[in-house]
Amino acid sequence: MSKAAEIDIVSVSKVYGATTAVEGISLKIPAGTYCCLLGPSGCGKTSTLRMIAGHESISSGDVRLGNTVVTHLPPARRGTAMMFQSYALFPHLDLIDNVAFSLKMKGVGKEERRAKALDMLKKLQTSLGITFVHVTHSQEEAMALADLIVVMNDGRIEQAAHPRIVFERPATAFVARFMGDHNVISGRVTGSRDGMVVFDVPGGVTLATSGQDRETGEPIDIAIRTDHVRIGDPPAAGLGFTGIVSNVEYRGSTVKLSVNGAGIDDFTVIVDDTSFFARPVAVGDAVPIAWDAEDAIVLGRLDS
Repeated sequence: MSKAAEIDIVSVSKVYGATTAVEGISLKIPAGTYCCLLGPSGCGKTSTLRMIAGHESISSGDVRLGNTVVTHLPPARRGTAMMFQSYALFPHLDLIDNVAFSLKMKGVGKEERRAKALDMLKKLQTSLGITFVHVTHSQEEAMALADLIVVMNDGRIEQAAHPRIVFERPATAFVARFMGDHNVISGRVTGSRDGMVVFDVPGGVTLATSGQDRETGEPIDIAIRTDHVRIGDPPAAGLGFTGIVSNVEYRGSTVKLSVNGAGIDDFTVIVDDTSFFARPVAVGDAVPIAWDAEDAIVLGRLDS
């Protein structure tokens, strides 16, 4: 954006023939915010950016920049500026690689020049005090740059929040899986016990989680960070299961374990190397998996 202005997207949709690219999204981006629209290809993030900038018509809804409704204004009258990836200096490169190209010519390594390019973009936005909207499919890029991450999927917003909240408290199963480093377990509620919601998952496993009362038979999803899981400790009632180790991957300071159980073929556990080698396990071993109640996040579901 050309100056610091709040962006207010109100029930905006974009339809191409029989295809709905963006479905009734609403979003407020505070003035001076670095916002990343994050999601897989085809999720609607680029269409959303183009509608904000005025390079794509809006099928329904409104866009406001500051106090001005700009829904039907041409780009030149919106006070916005848009960097087109296809019109970049090097169109075969993305935004970050365009910014980092001169560093590449100076022999700077890929990881270092990418880090410097990210730093340049953030410093530019901060020094100018303008509102940035940045489209990306890279979780790492969004986490490094954004004040506000908007995770999109199938033309809808799954979650819009500060990067730390998106990572630590994902709103839906899609967000948890897309951001990575989370295990998602799905089941059906069977009742409650001691203030916990009890649910069954495939494989005859019964689990429990804190949360509001739910109807018996209702589907439920929970997410547990891969580094918040313990191996070898017998779990408290409903807070773990016994699984079979299917893979062990040494990563230096950590070890990544894949475990089959609770209806999941690749439940992931990240253990620090010291803890792992103090109590090592091997492929084929049966191991107890445990987590604390506060580390299991009950996920929401978007209305169909």
